[in-house]
Amino acid sequence: MEKFSEKIKGKVDKLNHSYTKKELKGIEHQMADFEKDEREITDNLRKVDYLLGLIEHHDVNEVEITDKEVKIEYEKYLLDLENDFERIYKTSKEELTKSEIELLETEKNKLEAEKKRLARDQKYILSLIAQANVYLMEARETTFKEYTNGYGITEVSEKLVDHFGKKSELTVYEVGRRDMIKFIEKTFSIGRIDAHKAFNILENSEVVKFVVDISSLEYMSYNNYMSMEYTPVFGNWFINA
Repeated sequence: MEKFSEKIKGKVDKLNHSYTKKELKGIEHQMADFEKDEREITDNLRKVDYLLGLIEHHDVNEVEITDKEVKIEYEKYLLDLENDFERIYKTSKEELTKSEIELLETEKNKLEAEKKRLARDQKYILSLIAQANVYLMEARETTFKEYTNGYGITEVSEKLVDHFGKKSELTVYEVGRRDMIKFIEKTFSIGRIDAHKAFNILENSEVVKFVVDISSLEYMSYNNYMSMEYTPVFGNWFINA
């Protein structure tokens, strides 16, 4: 895995550039990228913590090493250690070979250092996600007003609730979407294209959200799927104002 500290600076620069230019798509892209990084860091932190727990079972000493950085294929490195440590975990300490004890002692130091690095990276990426979210809300509001003749997200969503309710009776995704876009178009005297783009912002912000009714779906074979005629997916539109 490419070192987080080496790749994150460029991403932060891109976020700040997109914010300065008020580029909504750019901010959304960086937010998604940060969230992906956070999931990867958190997943690796869990793996490293699990490995350290397996090492603690045998109460081995740490061995100082000169190079604490993992400079091999990262995912394979963790997977190989997991396989080795789970095998060693099931072996009593008295039955461990000299090479197995050396492996535990050497990797304990590396993993402790790795855990600290990942915890630092996790805290920083979460702070970036928080900042990107602030930028994102501001950019969405600014762009939204450009489409709606100055009306903000809150004003439009309140009108949608007044007309459709917090839980709309529209149970088909495309029907509800089409009807709400038409409502925005007429209520705020804007064109269809601007109404469509404004609704996209509402949906991306989860101000309006379609929740699929999973209970209405049944498993189908691949052959049935390929021969299936169009049928809508049912659910409910929710409006959060």
